[in-house]
Amino acid sequence: MEFTKKLEGVRRALAPMRYITPEEGEYFFGYYDLPAYNADGTRHLASRLPFSDHDRGPEDEVEIGEVDVETRRFYPIARTSAWCFQQNCMLQYGWEDPDLIFYNTFEKQDGTYHTVRRNLKTGEEAKSSRALATVSRNGQYGLSINFPRVWDFRAGYGYCNTKDRYFDDHTPKEDGVFLCDFAGNEKMLFNYEELDRRFATPDKKGAKIVVNHITLNPSGNRFLMLLRNFRDEEHPHWSTSLLTGDLQGNLRPVSLDTMVSHYWWLDDKYILAYASPEDHTPASWKGHLFLIEDCDSHRYWKVGSPLLSDAWDIHCSVSPDGRYLIGDSYPPAKDARYDGDSEITPAGYRHIRIQDMHTGKSGVLCEIYSPLPENEDIRCDLHARFSRDGKRLSFDSIARGKREILEIDLTKLDL
Repeated sequence: MEFTKKLEGVRRALAPMRYITPEEGEYFFGYYDLPAYNADGTRHLASRLPFSDHDRGPEDEVEIGEVDVETRRFYPIARTSAWCFQQNCMLQYGWEDPDLIFYNTFEKQDGTYHTVRRNLKTGEEAKSSRALATVSRNGQYGLSINFPRVWDFRAGYGYCNTKDRYFDDHTPKEDGVFLCDFAGNEKMLFNYEELDRRFATPDKKGAKIVVNHITLNPSGNRFLMLLRNFRDEEHPHWSTSLLTGDLQGNLRPVSLDTMVSHYWWLDDKYILAYASPEDHTPASWKGHLFLIEDCDSHRYWKVGSPLLSDAWDIHCSVSPDGRYLIGDSYPPAKDARYDGDSEITPAGYRHIRIQDMHTGKSGVLCEIYSPLPENEDIRCDLHARFSRDGKRLSFDSIARGKREILEIDLTKLDL
């Protein structure tokens, strides 16, 4: 399929796009902060789905593989039952070695989760002792969280193959964040009891908590993570604490018990995050896009044009050369005009928004149909991500009634 600005379900576009997955079947990649393209951009990782209109069960598997972006042919590699609709099986190429791929698996025989590291050229494989939520850019180690616990919190982000063994324990000593390598070594960095003791606000002490998301910085010596509380009768709403830490388990709070959502490591020192920091939170709890310094002060500044910064909860990322800031949004429940946007967006349509950081110009790169289903855990978020040279952008779509992956040619951007 040729690049074009006119595709089914697309209302407007600033650059041409095309489908790269096969016409038959349903495919998706997953999260916005994982490497989806190989080194030269000729192949893109994807999972082939058995269905996409209902929740997955413990026995359901996806087939992972590579897609040739020119021929749209899918080359299967493996199958796994450790996956979810938002983050897939944490499928990704190696940052520094794109011959490596990583994906999570479940071993039914002993009920354990692992991350597989596979060399696509040699076929050599290694496994971590636990399933990783983030992998270092050198591909040597990562950080593990309790995915069944995440499933109980938000099914779109966790695994349901086994029940959380600490389901009835709000702050278990035996569970937390683990540093794991691919030689079978592991070390607990901290547990939930410590997280509750040090970072819970008085009204949240003893509440059931979960590490929902965690990401290593480019150098792999520090991480950023979201700590959230479960909803219950005493705590009808969940809020978020944003913490940073190192591989020795030393933790520092950035923002406690507020609204923090998607984030992106700009480099080893600075972070982009959609948040409502305590002293910036208006009565409406409306968030903004902030630049946060990862140091003792944790200073932060509002960044981006109104089209991006004032959007509701975008998945934010920056192109490899630092030129473009992008964020894909959630759809409005009814026809709406977004801050900084002159056009009305109909219900069910989402934006990929873009800003040229050299010129300051911003606009709606793409507006595409992607409504929220009744069960939001199976929704199809766009999760836009750059190719390694920053010249293309891919995203997950359900505009034609099934899950597919589209690609945008940024070299033809008319901003």
